[in-house]
Amino acid sequence: MNQYRTIDYLASTPNSELELAYDETNRRLCVIKKIINGEVEPYLSFLDINHPNLARIYEVDTQDNTVVMEYVEGAALPPDRLMSENEVRRIGISLCLALGELHKRNIIHRDIKPSNIIMTNNGNIKIIDYGTARVYKEGKGGDTSIFGTKGYAPPEQYGFGQTDFASDIYNVGVTMLRLLTGGIDEQSLNGYNGALKPIIKKCMSVDPSMRFSSADELRQALLGEIPATAHKKSKFYIIFVAAIAVLCVFGVLSSLPGLVKSILEPNAAETNIESLAEAIEIDSSGFNDAVFPLGVSSVRVQPYKWSNGYSLEGYSLRLFAKVTQNNPEIASGRAVLTFEFLDGNGTVLGNDQISTYLDAGESDVIDDIISISYDDGAFCCNGGKVSKIKLTKAELTPFN
Repeated sequence: MNQYRTIDYLASTPNSELELAYDETNRRLCVIKKIINGEVEPYLSFLDINHPNLARIYEVDTQDNTVVMEYVEGAALPPDRLMSENEVRRIGISLCLALGELHKRNIIHRDIKPSNIIMTNNGNIKIIDYGTARVYKEGKGGDTSIFGTKGYAPPEQYGFGQTDFASDIYNVGVTMLRLLTGGIDEQSLNGYNGALKPIIKKCMSVDPSMRFSSADELRQALLGEIPATAHKKSKFYIIFVAAIAVLCVFGVLSSLPGLVKSILEPNAAETNIESLAEAIEIDSSGFNDAVFPLGVSSVRVQPYKWSNGYSLEGYSLRLFAKVTQNNPEIASGRAVLTFEFLDGNGTVLGNDQISTYLDAGESDVIDDIISISYDDGAFCCNGGKVSKIKLTKAELTPFN
């Protein structure tokens, strides 16, 4: 640990001490956590994880009970400031991406809550603090110890069964409810009647089997790709769809001109929304394929229609960009594109990032939902009409 130079003492609790330090060897800021009451073993599972929505763990010293982790510039989500549904939706999607990475490694976080979620200075979401995480073991009857935060933890986390991936889904639901309403109980859920209610309600089901089956399924619901009440298709449903297809082949449905017309003719409102998206200026000048070490081209946007599975729906923007890794000295790295959203006067309304992972010489098309939504006849960000999307930064960070 001689390579770390202490810069500041950040916090001290009965369980741990945190200090800001500078890594002289790797030339970066980091946070050193000295665990006083607890174990460092949960952090060992995170050593080889490098994900944009998870704070990295650089080193674990089991002798000194010390963890060296990434210093994330930003602030924890404020539990006392209510956020818009679009903000909470975006945060929820980021949490799902992070949990998807953990769950595929059989890791359960077990303590998702606003204070363990950092919003970086550029708006990215990162989960921190892995002290209560554990590896899921199939067939285990129950947890040996009770962890988590009261109100956010599901019933099974209090000894009624073994925590599994559904426990993290419950945490995400409570977190979204807190950010939307300021509360975390059933009364708060009953009093909230927004678009995200069916999603949160399913996340917070007492029965783990009634929650979303995976972080990716929750992400799809937040994106509007599936309804919150979606279940596996029954045999009857499959037979019904097949029958409809047969009827279409034999022309039976041609006797329903109104239905056919509604299917074949484009919706005028959707056509107008596409025109509004096309009218937004895209400025990616200076970031072409020849730029070293990361080239960017073919940047475009298109409307993305979301729905909560009931009567509420809306539009966001999906951004596409082709990126090329031009540095042969970097075998593999993370490409991050930063965009600013400007109004007609050139005022910056907000920003967002999209990212992917590339090997040397590799090209890929990144696409992701950005924090622009359709409202009152225009695509907006933070209350202002977006006239221009400008690429301001293209970064390539090598894997260590």
